[in-house]
Amino acid sequence: MLEPIQSTDIMLGLLGRPAGRLAAVAVSVSTIAGAPVQPRRESIPFRVIAQGPGSGIVAHRELVIRLPGVWDFVWHKHSNSAKPEIDFRDDTVIAIFGGSQPTGARVLRIIGVSEEDGSIVVRYADVSDPAQRAVTGLTTSPFVIVAIPPQRPPVKFVKMAE
Repeated sequence: MLEPIQSTDIMLGLLGRPAGRLAAVAVSVSTIAGAPVQPRRESIPFRVIAQGPGSGIVAHRELVIRLPGVWDFVWHKHSNSAKPEIDFRDDTVIAIFGGSQPTGARVLRIIGVSEEDGSIVVRYADVSDPAQRAVTGLTTSPFVIVAIPPQRPPVKFVKMAE
């Protein structure tokens, strides 16, 4: 019959010598070695150009706009209003269109923009808008358009949970 192991047996180790410090070091090293490596993140500043509940673009789209002609086309599809002037020597435009939604209580928000492992990562969320919560029966197309400093790396969009 096997006897239960006592904590003193573990501390003395198999050879009857105190093993407390060595065991603690071994556990610490294995914990550090097994820890996931966090990607290097450098925050990128952004400014909101336009945001709201109603866009003429009713399909979900995540766009990176680096050229004036593309900006003209996207803005014309999005809105009949005068388009904001963008100097593409100074800015790259990130536009997210949420698509047609059967509720007026949603809004898109940029959580953050960062450079990670050679890519630009745009984190955003589709969240409820308390100001619009009482409104029901509306179909909206939420959007957010931001400008960041000019970038060339690939852009990844990450939709965060609410």
